[in-house]
Amino acid sequence: MVCCALLLGLAWPALAQGDEWQPHTAAGKKAYDAADYVAAEKEFRAALRSAKAFPQSDPRLGASLNNVAAACRAQGKFREAEATYKQLLALRERELGPEDPKLVETLNELAVSYQAEHRFSRAEQLQKRVLAIREKAYGPEHLAVAESLNNLGALYYFEGRYGSGPVSSAYIFPSSIVFFGLPARNVVSLFVAGRPPTTYTAPTGERKRAYAAAEELFRQSLAIQERILEDDDARLGPVLFNLGTVCYFETNWQEAETHFARLVRILEKSAPPEDLKLANALMSLALAYHADGKDAEAQELIQRRLALREKTLGQESIDLAAELNNLAMLQRAMGDNAQAETLFRRSLSILDQHDDSRKQHITVLENYAAFLRESGRTAEAKKAAAEAAVVRTKKKAGH
Repeated sequence: MVCCALLLGLAWPALAQGDEWQPHTAAGKKAYDAADYVAAEKEFRAALRSAKAFPQSDPRLGASLNNVAAACRAQGKFREAEATYKQLLALRERELGPEDPKLVETLNELAVSYQAEHRFSRAEQLQKRVLAIREKAYGPEHLAVAESLNNLGALYYFEGRYGSGPVSSAYIFPSSIVFFGLPARNVVSLFVAGRPPTTYTAPTGERKRAYAAAEELFRQSLAIQERILEDDDARLGPVLFNLGTVCYFETNWQEAETHFARLVRILEKSAPPEDLKLANALMSLALAYHADGKDAEAQELIQRRLALREKTLGQESIDLAAELNNLAMLQRAMGDNAQAETLFRRSLSILDQHDDSRKQHITVLENYAAFLRESGRTAEAKKAAAEAAVVRTKKKAGH
């Protein structure tokens, strides 16, 4: 999978007295691991200035370029990340030539930056180049080739799903998840206010063509992996998730169920019970069941996911409040209003205890107000909406 890797584990040449590269790099890594990406960038740039005094062949120069790019991308500074990855790619191409498999990591990182900016044609060129390099180096029946097919399919999926518009919070997959070759974040995303869909329409036009192209590449990737790996190998997880996802959005519910159910079985054997990937696989299967009219099966999986997340996040955490809000929205879509209200109220009870959660608090209050309004409880809905307005005023005032 494509990830944002910090190059800190190489065997570096002996450091000259007074050299500041290593302490700046170590400080940058510490800040990056703590998600303080501004501080990480500052330290990595200081290390880069030191590395520029080294010979072009010194691996510390490439490591520093990679680290600066990673810190920029983590802050959403995609153009700066892109420019730095280009410098790194040029450096490595001069050293290795244009077809060396060691270029793949940098090509992938640059492609992810383009994808994040919705510059899909440029990302596609790089992903196809990676695929060609790997096919030439390893032959067509190799896990690296399967990975590239998966990543190229992911690119087509994203292009079909989002086009040139902004990527916003999506109802279908409420949590940030490990999928499509992108890095995972162990943070739960809140739904936007409003009603989640209860009807599903098959894609048309460009979106339909993009999904079909993605599906074909996912199937090719899965076929290669199945010829190499055991049926329950955890490395099948990403492509099973991806294929299930594209089938879901193509309204092919039953095949989506098949892939998600297989993924759940694999993760039950290979992942710790509290693993976020397992929780998200359970939710994916639940959503497929709901779309296919199997709400009883969906409810069982939803409750199982909630139990896992409660154990992992703690009973009073902001992330659990977001999880409860998401599940309340799903219960609302499934028509279980009593359960939806219980979950909304529990989410709000947690958020009432956190002064640093006003954005989340506003979202949940607005979702709850919409739920009450739809239920014909107009007075209560107005009260919830008024509470949201008060919290928003406090947020603007910085209180």
